[in-house]
Amino acid sequence: MLDFDNLRKGTVTEPQFQRLLEMGTLSLTPAEYRCLLSRYQLPSGLVQYKHFIDSMDSVFTEKSIDKDPLFQVK
Repeated sequence: MLDFDNLRKGTVTEPQFQRLLEMGTLSLTPAEYRCLLSRYQLPSGLVQYKHFIDSMDSVFTEKSIDKDPLFQVK
């Protein structure tokens, strides 16, 4: 992903975002893809892939759990 985001701003173009999803073997219908874009695409057309990744990660773990060894997962 960082290959697409050279400035490390957390955004990529729409075609780059689509390629990232395909590289991750995430199979989406066109309607599901449009839904993701409606949530993460900025008015400029760039897509906030970092927010997307953070949202996906929150389903499986807590952010920065590695920094608190005593953290209790719910």
